[in-house]
Amino acid sequence: MRDEILTGLNNALSRGDSLEKAKQALAMAGYNQQEIDEAANQINMGTVGNIPEQKNESITYKPLPTNPEQKIVQKDETIPTDQPAEKKKLPKMVLVLSIIAGILILGLSFFILFGEKILAALFG
Repeated sequence: MRDEILTGLNNALSRGDSLEKAKQALAMAGYNQQEIDEAANQINMGTVGNIPEQKNESITYKPLPTNPEQKIVQKDETIPTDQPAEKKKLPKMVLVLSIIAGILILGLSFFILFGEKILAALFG
């Protein structure tokens, strides 16, 4: 039980919680207040050695950022940049292709409407 309390306190401290907040959380979870206080005193005095970590695969704790403007990034989340280079190229490509298609359509329309007159004027 004492190892669980020490591990809980150390985990809370590594996440950036205060020792008092960690003690309160353990007390609310039903741990003995005297054992909590003894474990906290050991942590304060630096007498706690390497405590074996309990592995719980369903819960992962991450330290909170110390900078309030720092964004917390989830495991599969990416941080968006202003505009990636790939997204800038796509609108330019669409614009160029649209202009070329427009010129071809205008030329074809012009040739259909005035093709006979142009050929007659050129070749007699």
